[in-house]
Amino acid sequence: MIHNFAVGGAAIAVLARHCGADFSVVNVGTATPGPNMAGVVNAQLAPGTQNFCSGPAMSEALLRRALDCGAAHAPGAGTADLFIGGEMGIGNTTAAAALASALLNLPPETTVGRGTGVDDSGLALKCATVQRALTLHLTGDVSVFGMLRCLG
Repeated sequence: MIHNFAVGGAAIAVLARHCGADFSVVNVGTATPGPNMAGVVNAQLAPGTQNFCSGPAMSEALLRRALDCGAAHAPGAGTADLFIGGEMGIGNTTAAAALASALLNLPPETTVGRGTGVDDSGLALKCATVQRALTLHLTGDVSVFGMLRCLG
């Protein structure tokens, strides 16, 4: 998928090109090292994130390093009118739904989608997984940074 992003074949690359937007690929955490190729910055910080149903997805230090890395490699850093960050991965729609639920105070049934090839029982499992993570991490007053660290 990283290769597809870098050569302009992924949907987001096509949309960026159509809009005349700068687009870059910065790998901060694939399970295995990313391809060594033009258009890809391999800044591997960790082999993915941790299971957010067992504990925080990232340590505070890892999240800060990831955010700093993204800021350092953002096209037009400091001069852009708009920055849109993205991600890809296995389980990424589950993490995105958990963050949306936490940030917007919405139930998982509202934010969780099927993802690729998920049937009704898989959808129910995704909703339950997100609820489990929210119950674990959203105790007391949790900052946006804390939500990202625990669920991102």
